[in-house]
Amino acid sequence: MSFKRAPIVLREAIATYSPDLVLMLGQCSAGENIRLERFAINMMDSSKADNDGYIPNEETIYNLQPLALQTPLPIKELERFCTDNVQPVQVSNSAGLYVCNRVYYEALYLQQRAIFVHIPKNIEETIAQRKGNKQEGGTLPREHMMVQRKRKGIYSPNSLTKILSEVLASHICK
Repeated sequence: MSFKRAPIVLREAIATYSPDLVLMLGQCSAGENIRLERFAINMMDSSKADNDGYIPNEETIYNLQPLALQTPLPIKELERFCTDNVQPVQVSNSAGLYVCNRVYYEALYLQQRAIFVHIPKNIEETIAQRKGNKQEGGTLPREHMMVQRKRKGIYSPNSLTKILSEVLASHICK
């Protein structure tokens, strides 16, 4: 996680592959739901250092650029599609101000068809709690770390990111 290196890697990947869609995934420590991010904010701010030791303090990403950029993708339609076919998701209006937001702003600034999806750090526990399977001490039995996909069978939360990526990409690029 690097505020300065991440956008460089993104630009290089876009230049190399010329993608039709940039689907970015990140982990969030707060919240229980998968979030489809609507906006990227033209600011970096953190109380903790990134992997390079850098701590931005209310820094603008690009001067004289919009305060926020919005995904051009039909986010409400994607929310309904994912909720109906994979896992309940919610639309979020901010990707935060950490590195996730930094690369999302970069992708949108480059006028890419892009979306950022935040996966909660505690997704396995959240899923199990919704199913009423949390054990004392927070340890979850392996058989309960499965999610029922509507009309699709079951999958482990570890594969949730891959499945969500495939579903979003196939729906957006159809």
